[in-house]
Amino acid sequence: MFSFYLKLEQRTKVFKSGKIGKDTRYIAISQAGYFKHIEAMRGKGGDVVMHLKGVENGAPKSTAEINLQCSYNDGKIKNGSLNFSSLFFENIHPDKVMFANGEPNDNAKLKDGKPNPFYDCKNDGYLFIVTPDLKTVEILIIPNSRVLIVGYRKKLADGQFDEVLQQIRNASKPM
Repeated sequence: MFSFYLKLEQRTKVFKSGKIGKDTRYIAISQAGYFKHIEAMRGKGGDVVMHLKGVENGAPKSTAEINLQCSYNDGKIKNGSLNFSSLFFENIHPDKVMFANGEPNDNAKLKDGKPNPFYDCKNDGYLFIVTPDLKTVEILIIPNSRVLIVGYRKKLADGQFDEVLQQIRNASKPM
């Protein structure tokens, strides 16, 4: 069912000058399964780095609270930073694990006219597990589940995937 799992951990960026970065920055620390685009999402240092951005920094028509941004460079398409997915939460509680769903942009071209590198994944669905302190984000990709992803998020929140999720976590490899 799940084709890919990625665990992100919040890290503070410290510049050579000693200055602390102000972005909420996440580094991928483990993965399981296969996602065609993961290598192109690696930055200059070899890490997969993502950023959570509030709606005020995202698309003005978005109904999502948060966007998850990533870097992308596969040698042919170099987009710099782009939206990996919007995160749609239900029942946000600051003291409980939060569950969200999302999906890739399904437009062939991005707003700037460049090709959308995630267009070939347009029918996939994403599930997100976010710790209350926002220190950890887990991503699960379900192929061809875009129209069903809200139902899958509810099943995840209800604990129906707990066993398979634990197996995936145990099978994940450090990055």
